[in-house]
Amino acid sequence: MEMIYKGKYIWMISILLFASCSSKLYKPDEANSNYTASIEDLKKGRKLYISKCSSCHALHLPSQYKKEEWPHLVDKMEERAQINSSEKELILIYLWNAPVAAN
Repeated sequence: MEMIYKGKYIWMISILLFASCSSKLYKPDEANSNYTASIEDLKKGRKLYISKCSSCHALHLPSQYKKEEWPHLVDKMEERAQINSSEKELILIYLWNAPVAAN
C-alpha cells in the first residue's frame, strides 16, 4: 500500500515540474520576424522538445546553452529520446530561435 502512495507522489511531482518549466519556454510568435524558420516548424520543434525531452529529465531553457552547444547535447539524447533525424532538426530549430534576453 505504501508503494502506491510513493508512486503517486513521484508522479504528481513530475507533472508539477514539467508544467512549471514548459510554461517558461518561449512560444513562437507570428509577430516576431527575427526567426530563421517557419512558425509551423518552430511550433513542431517546441512540441517535440516538450514531449520527447521531458519524459526523462527537466527541460532546459533554450538560453541555458549556446547555439553551438545544442547539437551535441541533442545528439547525446537522440537514442534515449527515440527521435529521428527530422525530429532532431525541428527540436534544434526551435532551440536555436529562442529570443535572446536583453541585458
